[in-house]
Amino acid sequence: MRADRLISILICLKRRKKVTARELASLLEVCERTIYRDIVAMSTAGIPIYTEKGPGGGIAMVDTFQADLVNMTEEEIQALGMLSIPQEFERLGLAEHLRSALQKLNVMQGTVSKASRKAIYFDPSGWKNTGAGQSILQNMLDAVQQGRKCWVRYRYIREMVNESVVNILGLVTKEYNWYVVWQMAGKISVRDFSSIIDVRVLEEPAERVENFDLQDFWQAWCQKSLQERGQYEVRLKVAKHALLLFNQIFSEQSLLHSEDFYNESLPDWLETELHFSSMDEARYRLLGLGAAVEVLAPKVLQRTIVDYAEQVCHIYSTQDALKCNF
Repeated sequence: MRADRLISILICLKRRKKVTARELASLLEVCERTIYRDIVAMSTAGIPIYTEKGPGGGIAMVDTFQADLVNMTEEEIQALGMLSIPQEFERLGLAEHLRSALQKLNVMQGTVSKASRKAIYFDPSGWKNTGAGQSILQNMLDAVQQGRKCWVRYRYIREMVNESVVNILGLVTKEYNWYVVWQMAGKISVRDFSSIIDVRVLEEPAERVENFDLQDFWQAWCQKSLQERGQYEVRLKVAKHALLLFNQIFSEQSLLHSEDFYNESLPDWLETELHFSSMDEARYRLLGLGAAVEVLAPKVLQRTIVDYAEQVCHIYSTQDALKCNF
């Protein structure tokens, strides 16, 4: 369960003593099923929380339980003190709040060992720019918090551009990339931030989707995407000198660990298999590696790559400085 929901539920139960799952779901803007799942997780973790059925029932904690966030162990404080501020918090404008909270914990419980901070450093940032513009991310966050619809302009199907009014249902960050889950014309879909050109928050209230749970939807969508991505199998060879670029382009199907790139005993060409959602995806992603990859199978992919390469050569064939021969 999410840490912010855990704290919100604890605070609510400390203040109100007893509350129904429906009230918590409305307060936290999740479905009742998510609340019951969180209650089970909290109980399993040792928090004395229980439910009462029937009229006047609800969710409560035993009166003697003190959820004192100040009385943390030295090891817990040291673990928190070694955290780096994720880049995603910077973009959402939450970095200073998290940094301040960690500092307050350190003051209350004693300073975290300087040796620990110097010996371990967590770098959560990626090598590549995610393409999520600060203004776009902030506008979508504002729309979610204010419960308003958005006008969006985005790319789809190569470089074609579309404009639409959508309900923003949630924002997700995965492997340093941002994604938006939105509802358009009654259909819920996922869009990579790199495809979004512009966003404007509208005055029109967003339409709430009953029983929608962002975590459940995202996990199901990821599972479906992985299954679809693996439908088209390609066998190929990769040149040793292009292994670093290959792993950057196909990070989800890495061929080697980074420390092995410069191993002198590696052969000049390495054979591997990749999985794509379609032949079209395989073609446009492999063309970016040029002569550093050789497709072994399927043969139809070989032919379509050759055809695209010939088309490119034809465009430049009238220029004396650029000549291609096959």
